[in-house]
Amino acid sequence: MSPHLFIVPCSATKARTLPAGPMPAKDAYTGQGFRMLRHRLELDRSPWCILSALYGFIWPDTFIEDYNVKMRKGIAPDSWPACFDHLTPQQRDQLVTAESITILGSKLYADAAAALLKRHVHAPFAGLPIGKLLGAVHRGEWRRPSLLPV
Repeated sequence: MSPHLFIVPCSATKARTLPAGPMPAKDAYTGQGFRMLRHRLELDRSPWCILSALYGFIWPDTFIEDYNVKMRKGIAPDSWPACFDHLTPQQRDQLVTAESITILGSKLYADAAAALLKRHVHAPFAGLPIGKLLGAVHRGEWRRPSLLPV
């Protein structure tokens, strides 16, 4: 089994240069929460991927094109068949075999990830308004042992 995996939600705010052509997802998403989480995860060298409203699960180095799609409530896993299409076999295996998965975003993304992966995901920030979520990320609360699954 793989170790713990973190999933970061995409952001509506994207790089101004993205319309000119594809770029790695980690550089394409520029929202404040995304940037804060990316910075923390990279500092810790934690394994992470992104849940995109259009692409589904993607790794930070996956090249994406510009899009304007928002995550919506009540996502039906059967209606999102391409959510794993952008993964290599190793990435797909990491999602499937991770001992635990933590989604670092809203309840909307946590519910979507759990439905798409057909497994429990830990969601320490689900239900928090964006300001409190950003504060918790800034304080490093997402890494407190009490917020990680047992």
